[in-house]
Amino acid sequence: MQTESSRMEKFPEDSVIIREGEVRNEMYKIVSGKAAVYINYGEKNEYLLGILSEQQCFGELGILCKQPSVYTVVAVYDVLVMRISANEFDSFLLNNNKNAVDIIRNLSWCVANLKGNLDLVLEELANGNETEQQSARQIKEKMQRYTLSDLQKNEQFNQKI
Repeated sequence: MQTESSRMEKFPEDSVIIREGEVRNEMYKIVSGKAAVYINYGEKNEYLLGILSEQQCFGELGILCKQPSVYTVVAVYDVLVMRISANEFDSFLLNNNKNAVDIIRNLSWCVANLKGNLDLVLEELANGNETEQQSARQIKEKMQRYTLSDLQKNEQFNQKI
């Protein structure tokens, strides 16, 4: 079992803590310092989503969904974080109710933001030429098929529990 100090990790200013596209089996809670959250970090179309400060968490997609990170997190100043592994996640949530609520809010915001961006892209395609309109219809159909398939998998998973 890890001790509290072995779960702590320091990141110097400007270092990448999590990179967009990486799959991690852990999340992080900022103990001291601040971290910036970007999409397309280091690219021409880089976009700052926000700044995280003490007591805030990030990286939960890796633990909850085994999905790649949707953003890059960079230390704004020297940052001390607590690493929370997938094995520790349940007890962390039980002992840190505020962080549990923050994680839910963060994931909800991500879903709403993704849906809004997707709607904008599909609207843009639907208002385009015939080829773009056809693309929009095909994307919507694929999304519906994927969603139905995903729901069926989740139902099978839930029945096993």
